[in-house]
Amino acid sequence: MRFAHAIGLQRGDVLALVGAGGKTTLTALLGLELLARGEPVACCATTMTLLPAPGARVRVVFTNREDAAAAIRDALESGQLPWVAGEPSSQRDPACHARDGMVRPLALTDAKVVGAAPADIDRIHAALPDATLIVEADGARHRWLKAPADYEPQLPASTTILSPVAHLGILGKPLTEEFVHRPERVARILDAPMGTILTPQMVAAVLTHPEGGLKGWRPGLRAVPILTLPDAGFATPDALVQALLENSQVSHVVVAWLGETPWARAIHRPAPRESRKPVVGVLLAAGGSSRLGRPKQLLPFGGTTLVEHALDILLRSPVDEVVVVLGAHAEEIAQRMQKPRVRVVLNPRWEQGQSTSLHAALDALPPDCAAMVFVPCDMPWISPELIAEIIATWRRTGKPLVATLGGEVRGIPALIAREIFAELKTIPGDQGCRVLIRGDSARVAHAHADPRLLADIDTPEQYQAALEEYHRRRQGEQMQHLKSIRNLIVDMDGVLYRGDAPIPGIVPFFRFLRQNRIRFLLATNNSTLTPQEYSEKMARMGVDIPPESILTSGLAAADYLAARYPKGTRVHVIGETGLRQALASAGFVLADEDVAAVVVGMDRQVTFEKLARATLLIRAGALFVGTNPDKTLPVPEGEIPGNGALLALLEAASGVQPLVIGKPEKHLYEIAMRRLGAPKETTAALGDRLETDILGAQRAGLFSIMVLSGVSTREQALTSPHPPNLIFQDVGELAEAWRAVLDGA
Repeated sequence: MRFAHAIGLQRGDVLALVGAGGKTTLTALLGLELLARGEPVACCATTMTLLPAPGARVRVVFTNREDAAAAIRDALESGQLPWVAGEPSSQRDPACHARDGMVRPLALTDAKVVGAAPADIDRIHAALPDATLIVEADGARHRWLKAPADYEPQLPASTTILSPVAHLGILGKPLTEEFVHRPERVARILDAPMGTILTPQMVAAVLTHPEGGLKGWRPGLRAVPILTLPDAGFATPDALVQALLENSQVSHVVVAWLGETPWARAIHRPAPRESRKPVVGVLLAAGGSSRLGRPKQLLPFGGTTLVEHALDILLRSPVDEVVVVLGAHAEEIAQRMQKPRVRVVLNPRWEQGQSTSLHAALDALPPDCAAMVFVPCDMPWISPELIAEIIATWRRTGKPLVATLGGEVRGIPALIAREIFAELKTIPGDQGCRVLIRGDSARVAHAHADPRLLADIDTPEQYQAALEEYHRRRQGEQMQHLKSIRNLIVDMDGVLYRGDAPIPGIVPFFRFLRQNRIRFLLATNNSTLTPQEYSEKMARMGVDIPPESILTSGLAAADYLAARYPKGTRVHVIGETGLRQALASAGFVLADEDVAAVVVGMDRQVTFEKLARATLLIRAGALFVGTNPDKTLPVPEGEIPGNGALLALLEAASGVQPLVIGKPEKHLYEIAMRRLGAPKETTAALGDRLETDILGAQRAGLFSIMVLSGVSTREQALTSPHPPNLIFQDVGELAEAWRAVLDGA
């Protein structure tokens, strides 16, 4: 959704932004958005603010030096965005370039300028009544929440919308100067001591308090709180939104992502269910994918399939239920569509074109359906916010057809209201609703969207481009999470070395971790060596790692069994020194008969006799335990059989599935976190294998980082059902990127 529409800006409005957490970015985004639409607009400040860098896109207007209204007209006629302030200042703000995850729609200097007087803004409004004025009306010193001083906010009398802003990164943070501007005033508003951990209800209380975000509100002003997000996937707490909407002065709430590819969505008070008829989402997924050469519905995308990704978008939008129309490959796809609020219908005539799928959907709609919004399954960038915008446009305009307009592209997703259902039934073949959209323009409204959101997937090249774009966006969104990581669980084979050859960059990688006091523990699925032997191996590579900072799957297996069997229990082992020593040190007796368990780890001296004995013991009832399921082991020459290959052989011979202790099971990660004394919220896992390191991290609830120096490839990561949060070439590249995030580059 466009920012101006989300806020509810109309021509001639004067919007005052107050609070903390993105006001300057919001001001620039709104100004550039309205300028691109050809609407008269000026960005203004009545507080100290940053000076935009000189350039063709913006013209700075000082009210103490020139006729501001005339200068604004000149700038707009030249296609420039007017940026209005009072006068220059000698002050500087060196902290302004600290990276906060927000986009910089305009380049800003570190020079501060004095804000214009509110009366100057009123004079501009009187001279340019059709111009929308975006006013930054107080300062926050880069904090995430604030309460105004006695002299704030500096609201023009002509203000029509008051928007208190807060950054939701403040949730769970203490009420201190580090995160809150004027924390003592916030403490008085909340009647809470300094240091209190801030909750959603507390943030809502500050934003709606007459000495907080709504200071200066008066009857006739629309109050529209804006909540900016710490990352694009952040789930805004319902309790926060509900508390804001319970305030009668609040019109609605806007949630905004100000990072890469910024967006905003409006949240209104829901109408009583009995007062509105349902809107149904229709997912079109019946095609045969002839140009792609395989079912596009089932293409891996974003950790799921393309059709499941599209269904999730619809279910997170304001539609009341979803009808999925299937045709080709229906049986396989239908198994993935079994969710609440979802009905699946079959279109046996799918080969005749999209209109037949729309007809099938019409037949499946509930009798009281007011409108349907239809979405194809091959447009992965459509968002719940766009669906909400389409529905809001229909409710606002009352027109029976709403098409999406992105640049020169006009069409789907689209909404069709009940009054033209019968007409839609008459459209044959592959025309879909294009005939209706291109028909009587008087009954068509448009929901505006970034043209990039409307890209579809029809060819292998388009699919690959979509995968790369998804990774680029995810990588950009997730990078800032590195700031919160204070503990790292590091895999070894393929991450730090291949065989006896170190991966380039491991020495500066560990230097970086130590310099930044990021605690680490090496956790390997390989059970062949003892921690002491691994420590000596790392020393030969130039890295000092004490044995107590190394956890093997053999140690994890011993820990797991020791919690379930008493000391002296007999176990049979296939494995090398590391596993045998770990079990013996835990009090187990290594034996070849009358055993409670058979424990299998990597054994490079395995023989047929060893495998035969283990098979017989397992078939006789011994617990079958595997240290790890890695099918291969990376060495400089390539990949050789790993412990997973031995487990597969024994499973085939015994008919018993092994209990795996190492990754991807979460036991090893849980033991590692206990050793570090680390909570999962500040812990990340680093590995090279999707099916063990990354999957195990996700099962343990950890942030996951993958390097491409080992087994899994970039292509596999892009199509994996459990993709990592971040991907780097090796630990050297990870260290450089991590340092840049911490340094604010």
